[in-house]
Amino acid sequence: MTTLTHHQDPDLREGETLARGGRRAMGRPLLFAVLLSVASLVVLGLLVAGPALPLAAAMPVAGGAAVLVILAWALAGPRL
Repeated sequence: MTTLTHHQDPDLREGETLARGGRRAMGRPLLFAVLLSVASLVVLGLLVAGPALPLAAAMPVAGGAAVLVILAWALAGPRL
C-alpha cells in the first residue's frame, strides 16, 4: 500500500505542490522580485536623501517601504 505525501491536483504544473489550505506552494516570483526591488530602491533613496529630508517626510516614506515589503510577501511571496 502506498501513501501520498502531497495533494495531487491535475491543474498543477510539473514540480508544484499545494500548501496548506489548498493554495499553490509557489508564489509569483517575478512579481515578488519586482516589489522587493522597488522597496529596496525606496530605502536606498532614503539613505541618500534622508539627511536632507525632515523627519516628518522621511518616516511615512520608510513606513511605505515596509508596507511594500509586507504586501510583496502577502501577495506574491512563497506559500508556507
